[in-house]
Amino acid sequence: MKKKLLSTLICMTIAVGMLPTMAYATEDGTEIENQQVITPEQPVATQIPTSYIISCENHDSVQMDLIWGTFTIGEVTENGGSYICPITIATNAYAEAYSTATNKTHTAVEESIVYNMTWTGTEWKAPEMTQLPEIKVACEQEVVPAAPEATEIPTSYIVSCEGHKAEQMNLLPDTFTIGEVADNGGSYVCPITIATNAYAEAYSTATNKTHTAVTESITYNMTWTGTEWKAPEMTQLPEIQVKCEKEVVPAAPEATEIPTSYIVSCENHDSEQMNLIWDTFTIGEVTENGGSYVCPITIATNAYAEAYSTATNKTHTAVTESITYNMTWTGTEWKAPEMTQLPEIQVKCEKEVVPAAPKANELPMGYMVKCTKRSFFHKARFMDQLPKTVTIGKVEKKGNNYVCKISVSTKSYAKAYSKEFGKVHAAIKPKITYQMTWDGKQWKAPTYSNLPTIEVACARSFHFFPFGW
Repeated sequence: MKKKLLSTLICMTIAVGMLPTMAYATEDGTEIENQQVITPEQPVATQIPTSYIISCENHDSVQMDLIWGTFTIGEVTENGGSYICPITIATNAYAEAYSTATNKTHTAVEESIVYNMTWTGTEWKAPEMTQLPEIKVACEQEVVPAAPEATEIPTSYIVSCEGHKAEQMNLLPDTFTIGEVADNGGSYVCPITIATNAYAEAYSTATNKTHTAVTESITYNMTWTGTEWKAPEMTQLPEIQVKCEKEVVPAAPEATEIPTSYIVSCENHDSEQMNLIWDTFTIGEVTENGGSYVCPITIATNAYAEAYSTATNKTHTAVTESITYNMTWTGTEWKAPEMTQLPEIQVKCEKEVVPAAPKANELPMGYMVKCTKRSFFHKARFMDQLPKTVTIGKVEKKGNNYVCKISVSTKSYAKAYSKEFGKVHAAIKPKITYQMTWDGKQWKAPTYSNLPTIEVACARSFHFFPFGW
């Protein structure tokens, strides 16, 4: 009996030893062997990709959400040392949804698509969207629609003239031609041509001025939606453009119609908006330019440079003798450019003086000192500027601005920080540096949030002090 029991135990031991095992590693890198490998459970529905690309050779691709009830989760298997699970997506429902979206009948090329999800060891991972197989659909043979009826054509059109107000007019009899239906990029279109002469005559009657059409006709497309013909919106229809015959050239604008304000700018100082100075402008000759009448206005700049010099208390001269812009005739009045579109009167400084370096009282009042340990007992502290810690550099020109480099020795701040917290600290760097900028009137330092921080280290964590104590 004992021999039988012993042989049974030996067999069970051998069987357990033959079970699959794998090695694990502890945090210190030691491997733990003979742990039984457990096959992961199938992914749940919420882990499956929720979007798929539906594509047709003749139409644009569409990204669609996962349709419930169209997927099947397969069995988990091992493949090359990894666990995978096949996901099958039935395609018919997506073909129907694509047909609705494109308003054209489509069928799925294949009954389903299949892809694998991979077990990472902790979770199931699906392929990226660009790696998922597309659901391909094909167009069903489509019947070419009949051309639109006359009653389906837009009944109103805009007739416009550069010199007069536009008019909306009803469709006139015998002025339209319905073209042939054709396929255009997967959609059926039908061109509609409108002869323009009758509309030019009607516009002439409405405005009491003789007009002729710019072109003999306009053309636009109507589009088949799958159930009906759709015309462009009124704002998308081409306008019927007409032009005046023997139009009178308008008189030049009066002085009271000229803009009354101008921007005077200098590279080194703030811009100023100044009122028009009398006797500084010249009104030119009216000419035609691209179908519109324009009149050039020239502004002499010297008087504005003198006024700017007085305003800034610095001598300036004009970069150019004058600026010029055009006023445009709208058909009823002269229109000047907006203020932002007017040319600026540019001036430059004469014999600019390099500013003196900033004084001590122009420097920041203090600096932020921070321990790299960042514990509750080593908080960052703002400390007032300490005597004999600041070196003011030379003033230099950088671009259009004068700048001055400021260096701050950090050793004294480390001592002050140590004294305040009762723990020995040393500065990480021997100094910090930053730049002050001359704005034309005074020196500007960086904001406190942009000033460099003086970093210190605890004696316990910083075993040597490269910059002394």
